[in-house]
Amino acid sequence: MRVRKAAAALAATVALVAGGIIGGTGQAQAATAPCGGIGEPIDGQPGLTWNGCVYATDGLYFRWHTAGGTVSWNDPLTTALPYRTKVWIYCTLPGPAVTGNYGPTTVWDAVGYYQRPGGPVEWFASYDHAVTTDAWIYTGTSQPVGTTCN
Repeated sequence: MRVRKAAAALAATVALVAGGIIGGTGQAQAATAPCGGIGEPIDGQPGLTWNGCVYATDGLYFRWHTAGGTVSWNDPLTTALPYRTKVWIYCTLPGPAVTGNYGPTTVWDAVGYYQRPGGPVEWFASYDHAVTTDAWIYTGTSQPVGTTCN
Protein backbone atom coordinates (compact mmCIF):
# COMPACT_ATOMS: atom_id res chain seq x y z
CA MET A 1 0.00 0.00 0.00
CA ARG A 2 2.79 2.47 0.89
CA VAL A 3 4.57 1.69 -2.37
CA ARG A 4 1.42 2.50 -4.38
CA LYS A 5 0.88 5.77 -2.49
CA ALA A 6 4.53 6.75 -2.94
CA ALA A 7 4.38 5.94 -6.66
CA ALA A 8 1.17 7.93 -7.05
CA ALA A 9 2.68 10.89 -5.19
CA LEU A 10 5.81 10.77 -7.36
CA ALA A 11 3.75 10.62 -10.56
CA ALA A 12 1.64 13.57 -9.41
CA THR A 13 4.76 15.59 -8.56
CA VAL A 14 6.30 14.90 -11.98
CA ALA A 15 3.05 15.96 -13.67
CA LEU A 16 2.89 19.13 -11.58
CA VAL A 17 6.44 20.14 -12.39
CA ALA A 18 5.92 19.50 -16.10
CA GLY A 19 2.62 21.38 -16.07
CA GLY A 20 4.17 24.34 -14.25
CA ILE A 21 7.15 24.61 -16.56
CA ILE A 22 5.08 24.31 -19.73
CA GLY A 23 2.58 26.82 -18.30
CA GLY A 24 5.35 29.39 -17.85
CA THR A 25 5.39 29.27 -14.06
CA GLY A 26 8.97 28.10 -13.48
CA GLN A 27 9.42 25.08 -11.27
CA ALA A 28 5.97 24.40 -9.86
CA GLN A 29 5.35 22.45 -6.67
CA ALA A 30 2.18 20.86 -5.40
CA ALA A 31 0.35 23.17 -3.02
CA THR A 32 -0.02 21.67 0.44
CA ALA A 33 -3.48 23.03 1.25
CA PRO A 34 -6.43 24.57 -0.59
CA CYS A 35 -6.46 28.35 -0.87
CA GLY A 36 -8.85 30.35 1.28
CA GLY A 37 -11.35 33.03 0.36
CA ILE A 38 -13.47 31.18 -2.18
CA GLY A 39 -17.07 32.44 -1.91
CA GLU A 40 -16.17 35.55 0.11
CA PRO A 41 -17.45 38.93 -1.15
CA ILE A 42 -15.04 41.09 -3.15
CA ASP A 43 -14.54 44.41 -1.34
CA GLY A 44 -16.08 47.27 -3.31
CA GLN A 45 -17.77 44.97 -5.86
CA PRO A 46 -21.37 44.34 -4.73
CA GLY A 47 -22.71 40.93 -5.70
CA LEU A 48 -19.31 39.48 -6.72
CA THR A 49 -17.48 36.81 -4.77
CA TRP A 50 -14.01 35.32 -5.13
CA ASN A 51 -14.33 32.11 -7.15
CA GLY A 52 -10.69 31.00 -7.36
CA CYS A 53 -7.17 31.50 -6.12
CA VAL A 54 -3.65 30.78 -7.36
CA TYR A 55 -2.70 27.22 -6.43
CA ALA A 56 0.85 27.14 -7.88
CA THR A 57 3.26 27.57 -4.97
CA ASP A 58 5.85 29.45 -7.03
CA GLY A 59 3.29 31.88 -8.45
CA LEU A 60 1.55 31.92 -11.80
CA TYR A 61 1.99 33.92 -14.99
CA PHE A 62 -1.02 35.12 -16.93
CA ARG A 63 -1.22 35.59 -20.71
CA TRP A 64 -2.99 38.30 -22.72
CA HIS A 65 -5.52 36.73 -25.05
CA THR A 66 -7.51 38.82 -27.52
CA ALA A 67 -11.23 38.12 -27.96
CA GLY A 68 -12.59 34.56 -28.01
CA GLY A 69 -11.17 31.50 -29.67
CA THR A 70 -8.48 29.24 -28.27
CA VAL A 71 -5.67 30.30 -25.93
CA SER A 72 -2.19 29.66 -27.34
CA TRP A 73 1.30 29.33 -25.90
CA ASN A 74 2.06 32.24 -28.29
CA ASP A 75 -0.22 34.62 -26.35
CA PRO A 76 2.17 37.04 -24.58
CA LEU A 77 2.95 36.62 -20.89
CA THR A 78 1.91 39.34 -18.49
CA THR A 79 1.70 39.69 -14.70
CA ALA A 80 2.68 36.86 -12.39
CA LEU A 81 0.52 36.48 -9.29
CA PRO A 82 1.79 34.79 -6.13
CA TYR A 83 0.43 31.68 -4.42
CA ARG A 84 -2.86 32.28 -2.58
CA THR A 85 -3.81 35.34 -4.67
CA LYS A 86 -7.61 35.42 -4.78
CA VAL A 87 -9.10 35.80 -8.26
CA TRP A 88 -12.47 36.46 -9.84
CA ILE A 89 -12.95 34.35 -12.96
CA TYR A 90 -15.52 35.96 -15.25
CA CYS A 91 -15.29 33.57 -18.21
CA THR A 92 -13.34 30.61 -19.59
CA LEU A 93 -11.68 29.68 -22.87
CA PRO A 94 -10.30 26.46 -24.33
CA GLY A 95 -6.53 26.16 -24.55
CA PRO A 96 -3.57 23.80 -24.38
CA ALA A 97 -3.89 20.89 -21.94
CA VAL A 98 -2.05 21.36 -18.64
CA THR A 99 -1.92 18.89 -15.76
CA GLY A 100 -2.43 20.24 -12.26
CA ASN A 101 -3.27 18.83 -8.84
CA TYR A 102 -6.54 17.34 -10.09
CA GLY A 103 -5.43 16.01 -13.47
CA PRO A 104 -5.30 17.46 -16.99
CA THR A 105 -7.54 20.27 -18.20
CA THR A 106 -7.96 22.37 -21.33
CA VAL A 107 -9.96 25.05 -19.46
CA TRP A 108 -8.30 28.45 -19.22
CA ASP A 109 -9.68 31.08 -16.83
CA ALA A 110 -10.07 34.78 -17.70
CA VAL A 111 -9.53 36.80 -14.53
CA GLY A 112 -10.74 40.33 -13.85
CA TYR A 113 -10.34 41.18 -10.17
CA TYR A 114 -7.52 39.80 -8.07
CA GLN A 115 -6.12 40.34 -4.59
CA ARG A 116 -2.58 39.38 -3.65
CA PRO A 117 -2.22 38.10 -0.06
CA GLY A 118 -2.64 41.11 2.22
CA GLY A 119 -2.99 43.53 -0.72
CA PRO A 120 -5.78 45.66 -2.17
CA VAL A 121 -8.32 44.47 -4.73
CA GLU A 122 -6.91 45.13 -8.22
CA TRP A 123 -8.15 44.77 -11.81
CA PHE A 124 -6.36 43.57 -14.94
CA ALA A 125 -6.58 46.81 -16.95
CA SER A 126 -6.97 45.77 -20.59
CA TYR A 127 -9.58 45.02 -23.20
CA ASP A 128 -7.93 41.64 -23.73
CA HIS A 129 -8.45 38.68 -21.42
CA ALA A 130 -5.82 37.95 -18.75
CA VAL A 131 -5.88 34.14 -18.81
CA THR A 132 -4.17 31.24 -17.12
CA THR A 133 -4.76 27.52 -16.99
CA ASP A 134 -7.45 26.29 -14.63
CA ALA A 135 -4.99 23.54 -13.63
CA TRP A 136 -3.22 26.05 -11.34
CA ILE A 137 -6.28 27.93 -10.06
CA TYR A 138 -8.12 26.40 -7.11
CA THR A 139 -11.89 26.79 -7.58
CA GLY A 140 -13.29 23.96 -5.50
CA THR A 141 -14.70 22.23 -8.59
CA SER A 142 -13.48 20.48 -11.71
CA GLN A 143 -16.12 22.33 -13.77
CA PRO A 144 -15.56 25.81 -15.26
CA VAL A 145 -16.73 28.55 -12.85
CA GLY A 146 -17.23 31.19 -15.55
CA THR A 147 -19.29 31.35 -18.72
CA THR A 148 -17.58 30.87 -22.10
CA CYS A 149 -15.75 34.05 -23.20
CA ASN A 150 -16.82 35.81 -26.39
